[in-house]
Amino acid sequence: MLAGEVKGLFCFGQNPAVGGANARLIRAGLDKLEWMVVADLFEHETATFWKRPGVDPTRIPTEVFVLPAASGVEKEGSIVNSGRWAQWRYRAVKPIADCRPDLDIVDGLARAREARVREGRRVSGADPAPRLGLRTRGRSSSRRARRLNGRVRLGATASRCPASPS
Repeated sequence: MLAGEVKGLFCFGQNPAVGGANARLIRAGLDKLEWMVVADLFEHETATFWKRPGVDPTRIPTEVFVLPAASGVEKEGSIVNSGRWAQWRYRAVKPIADCRPDLDIVDGLARAREARVREGRRVSGADPAPRLGLRTRGRSSSRRARRLNGRVRLGATASRCPASPS
C-alpha cells in the first residue's frame, strides 16, 4: 500500500490503523488507496483515518465505504479459534437494521460483478469466468457453507494421498 501499488482494501473486522506493528506507516499506506471498504460493528480509526490530526482530508484521494456488519451472534458460519479448532457457530439472533454477515456482503459484491459481466460490461480485476461457471442451483452462500462444513473425503488414507512436494 505504501508504494501506491494497491488500489483498494476490504477491511472486515480489523482496525489496522491502530492494530498494526507500525500504525504510522499503515495510515500512510491508507492515504494512497483509491478506495476502501470497511465492514464492522462501528466506525473506528481505520474507517476515519483521513480525519486524524495534522492531515488535510482534501489531499487524501481514498474513498471510504463503511458497511454495517453483523456481530458474531448475528451470523452463522465456521470459525477457527486461536487453538486452531475449526468450529461451526449458529446464529443466535437476527442482525439488526441493515447489518449483514461478512459472507453475505462478499457474496453480494460477487453477484453484482457477475451481473455486470453477463451484461457485457467491462470489469477490472481477476477473470470472472471460474465463478460464472459455478452451478449453485439457487443456494445461498450460507447454505453451501453449511453443507460443506464437516465433510471429509471418504476413502482417503495416508497411502492413497499424493506425496507433498519437498
